[in-house]
Amino acid sequence: MMDVARAKEFLEGKGYVVVLRAEPGWQEQAFLLNEEYIAIKLVGGQCDFIRPTELCNLIGIERHTLYRNLKRPDCPKVKQERGPKRNLVRIQPTPEFIQYLLRNKRSSS
Repeated sequence: MMDVARAKEFLEGKGYVVVLRAEPGWQEQAFLLNEEYIAIKLVGGQCDFIRPTELCNLIGIERHTLYRNLKRPDCPKVKQERGPKRNLVRIQPTPEFIQYLLRNKRSSS
């Protein structure tokens, strides 16, 4: 437990917010510290940019689900960075966007 406390202090010094996994919004750009804690990187009060694959792994969806939902007209708008061939390179998710992506997953699990 002492290692978790040191890790928490270190991450908070580097601009992360460390919360219990059960807290609302834990799916935002986060990584597991152990079974109970995750760390969320915030930049200016919002999530930092993240690769689409990393986002999908964090929230437990398939990549095609992300891309398919981004094309829907009712999808919440998020900041995106695209490469030279217009492929999605990085995305800045919001809590509303993550909730939108998980709306069907929660009902089926």
